[in-house]
Amino acid sequence: MSNYIEFRNVKKIYKMGEVNIEALSGVDFTIDKGSADGIKVNCNVLAGSGLVGLVTEVGPHYARVRSIIDNSSNVSAMILSTSDTCIVRGDLKLMDDGRLRFEKLANNDNDIKVGEQVVTSYVSDRFVQGLFIGYISEINVDSNNLTRSGYITPAVDFSKIQEVLVLTKTKEDMTNGADNESASDTAKGE
Repeated sequence: MSNYIEFRNVKKIYKMGEVNIEALSGVDFTIDKGSADGIKVNCNVLAGSGLVGLVTEVGPHYARVRSIIDNSSNVSAMILSTSDTCIVRGDLKLMDDGRLRFEKLANNDNDIKVGEQVVTSYVSDRFVQGLFIGYISEINVDSNNLTRSGYITPAVDFSKIQEVLVLTKTKEDMTNGADNESASDTAKGE
């Protein structure tokens, strides 16, 4: 379980900034912090206990965020209890019903039920592992009998977002940092 972020400890791990939303237009919105505050493209954005999206554009005093409900959004995810991976897809029409779609979940022997937690996966190259996306609300075996798909109730109520938290270290920063630390430890003989 140590590979997952525990939100009570997150401030010890990541520098975070609490920011206000300046302009909300559909699935993209602007926040009132930018590169001057350490925010950069691909920073993960949270609200409450759940994933909201990703920073896609940054200026000195603003950043643009694309939410995971955007039709072009795909998030590599996994079922927390089994570590089975899937893809969570944004869909504005589904969000009218308060749902996200997931697909490409292996149809294996793992028993996955309604109510299971879905988090970001280690497979993702942009999202930090272990960020809470939501709960499975429906699951079905696909017609190919190889995969399962269904729906997730998101952890975030996207219609009521007023403030967000931004992780100012990107997945790439953390991966490169781990590589640099390993190289440093090796050079020291550790």
